Amino acid sequence: MSDTEISDFKVKEWDINKLRDRKIWIPNMCDSAYILSAVLRGKGYDSDVLPSSKDPLFSLGRKYTDGDQCLPSVITTEDILQRVFSSDFKEDKEAFFQGKSDGPCRFGRYYMNQLGILFDLGKDNIPIFTLDSKNAYNGMGSDFKTMAWDGLVGQAMIERCLYFTRPFEVNSGESKFVYDYYLKKICDVLSQPKSKGDLSRKIDIALNRHKPELTSVLQSATEYFSRIKKRDEKKPIVYVTGEIYVRSSNVANQNLIDKIEGLGGVALLEPTISFFSYTNEIKFREKREKSSRRIKDLKELLKSYIDILVSVRDEKDISKIFEKYLGDFAHEPSAEEIINLGTQYIHEKYHGEAIVSLGSSDYFSRKVNGIINTLPFNCMPGLVVSSKTNELRAKNNNISFLNLAYDGHFDPNRDEQLSVFMHHIKQRM
Repeated sequence: MSDTEISDFKVKEWDINKLRDRKIWIPNMCDSAYILSAVLRGKGYDSDVLPSSKDPLFSLGRKYTDGDQCLPSVITTEDILQRVFSSDFKEDKEAFFQGKSDGPCRFGRYYMNQLGILFDLGKDNIPIFTLDSKNAYNGMGSDFKTMAWDGLVGQAMIERCLYFTRPFEVNSGESKFVYDYYLKKICDVLSQPKSKGDLSRKIDIALNRHKPELTSVLQSATEYFSRIKKRDEKKPIVYVTGEIYVRSSNVANQNLIDKIEGLGGVALLEPTISFFSYTNEIKFREKREKSSRRIKDLKELLKSYIDILVSVRDEKDISKIFEKYLGDFAHEPSAEEIINLGTQYIHEKYHGEAIVSLGSSDYFSRKVNGIINTLPFNCMPGLVVSSKTNELRAKNNNISFLNLAYDGHFDPNRDEQLSVFMHHIKQRM
């Protein structure tokens, strides 16, 4: 942008109420995107997951970013522009979702940078909208967050079943077939139009009778995974943590899960819900600290507390379905546990993914054979975790720990590091 264009550009906050007549594209970070898209459809919006670019160089993303953006920003910019430049793209009928955060992480600037790119292209009428704690319920009813949370927990559980089954399956591809089938079933449940009004749905959530269809699907999923024929082998378990996009996206981490399995391991992937659970807890603590005796503040504090109670209750309900198949791995550490463990390494007030990665790594260090921290190249929270690697290892029986940074380029040294790491943890079993 020129100086003139920069002075003319203003970040436009798009209201989801204005997007009823548009198709909302969700960036394809991982299969969690299908959950969010399904929930939006259930709330009456036209939504789908944005196709991933086939360009391994992310040429469009790199062309329209200046090199100061981290890898997830480049990839999502690439995918958005691939759609915008498509011959069948309709500017007045399509919109894009992008995440948002506060604090020093560059994630909070993604949507602003991308709106600026569209402005520079003369396409500033294309919405990029975000959902955060301030507007998550805007136009979608109070059950939106609960529906999305339950779907994300369910997706995380069947994905863990996939990763804990596929390395041992007798018939290649069977686990993935079952996973794909039940991911679609979950999305079908979430995308069903809601026949009850907002008040009725609130009552159902309060009485814990809002998810019978979902729990039925998940019960069936765990039963099918248990029927898959498996080889009786012992393999090392690798906990994969780090920046949420890079650890979750096969595009960003260049198929890290497949590589772990190919080298004789089992991947325990930190789910997207771990960071959301942490942010819910942090927001509640902040409101509690700042709360006055004013009725408005007390109402907000109570609402935040109830949100946490509901999410914890639902996560326990869903995780319990998978206990028989996954054992202890059916449960994630609570946000309070993550914070307590993470603050052994960095101060509690250092909010963000670093404390989640460190806390969850400490928690699982007694249950796994090795840990991999994934991060975008030059990511500040990821570098903080890397700097605490030796401290964490010393505290946890010198557990094998590998930091892998990704910049979108293929590096044979990275694969060699992974190969040596996997060989090492197998030797220590």
